[in-house]
Amino acid sequence: SKIVGYPTRLVIDPINLCNLKCPLCPTGQGKTGQPKGRMKLSDFKKIIDELGDYLYEIDLFNWGEPFLNNKIYEIINYAHQKRIQVNISSNLSSFDKKNAKKLVESGLDNLIVSLDGASQESLTKYRCGGDFEKIISNINEIGKAKKDLKRKNPKISWQFLIMKHNEHEIGKAKKMA
Repeated sequence: SKIVGYPTRLVIDPINLCNLKCPLCPTGQGKTGQPKGRMKLSDFKKIIDELGDYLYEIDLFNWGEPFLNNKIYEIINYAHQKRIQVNISSNLSSFDKKNAKKLVESGLDNLIVSLDGASQESLTKYRCGGDFEKIISNINEIGKAKKDLKRKNPKISWQFLIMKHNEHEIGKAKKMA
């Protein structure tokens, strides 16, 4: 084999578990066919130590809820120290707002919040088990931590998947954002 180039971007799922039971998600429905587990910090470091000089960006999400990995802040920070842009997508339902400062200090660049509705009723039609008020509170707490620490990151994006049951809330979501 001959290596002609190294990756500049990676998708690494730090966990393949989720706290929600979304009807179209294989993880939420327990149908992935993969053993459940969390990535160890040592395994992540091994990957970054080998590829870090070539990487510009890492997505730390795919089929799991990243904040269920108790080493996620260390994982983010290790990549951040190597000057790699780090992105996470989360439902923020398992995030503990006590960790907002820790998240901001970790060096996360982008946080995508999966919030498919502007009310509890709309959210739970798809994100089964989600808690709308907790998610909003967590977003506000992260924003407060950014302000207190005088940091611009993580940039927070609201991912709102439009479906028949929530399309009437698009205007409300825009005002809330």
